[in-house]
Amino acid sequence: KHYMTRIYMYTPNLHTGHGPFSHCFDEFAPPGWCHEHASVSIFDYLIRANDLTPVLKSKGGLGEEEIHLVKQLILGDQAHAPADFTWNSPPPLKSFLYDIVANHRSGIDVDRMDYFQRVYIPLSIESTDNMVYKSLTPPPTPLHNTTPGLPQLGHQQAFDADRLLMASRVCFVNGSWRICFKDKEVWNVAEFFHTRYSLHKKAYQHRVSTVISCLLMDIMRAADPHLHFTGKEGRLCTMSTAAAEM
Repeated sequence: KHYMTRIYMYTPNLHTGHGPFSHCFDEFAPPGWCHEHASVSIFDYLIRANDLTPVLKSKGGLGEEEIHLVKQLILGDQAHAPADFTWNSPPPLKSFLYDIVANHRSGIDVDRMDYFQRVYIPLSIESTDNMVYKSLTPPPTPLHNTTPGLPQLGHQQAFDADRLLMASRVCFVNGSWRICFKDKEVWNVAEFFHTRYSLHKKAYQHRVSTVISCLLMDIMRAADPHLHFTGKEGRLCTMSTAAAEM
């Protein structure tokens, strides 16, 4: 039960530190800033500002040690932790928790599986050819397969998340407990990485997406000297320096 409570706590807090325009802001923010660090700071602030420590202890059985573990799960591993963050080596029995949402060991986690589904749905509503005919009634037979995938990008999703999750087990490997998959799912694991590669190649890092990201950063840099926010101790800060005022 306490394991599930930790997962429920850190899953929604994983991306709370994202700035405007998501990963574009990571490039705009000061060097050394990253949204995982901001997520931990926001998580800290929410607990402190709302005096949640006694509530988490009484309702969820989570003390300071468990709350600190949640912060470590958000960061993923020690290499991604802030310089002033105290990293406690997790007990072997809890090491598999790091594989669930933000897996820095194999890269296979439910966060990526989730955005596969969220991205595929809006991108697969209609193909480029169908858009030409969308005003016709009744619509003609689609020229391309409209099952979930990226028809206008020439890719259909073959990765089966439900099947892979059903084939997963927690196993003892090299001195720690890890989430592992049945060997017959090797094709599905390969499709996981192929799907991620295809999304980056044909959508996220497509030349048009990259150009738009660069334009957004130019806009933010041009607006930065003119936008001021109230930071710590009431001092004014710009949008770029506000990222560190948490």
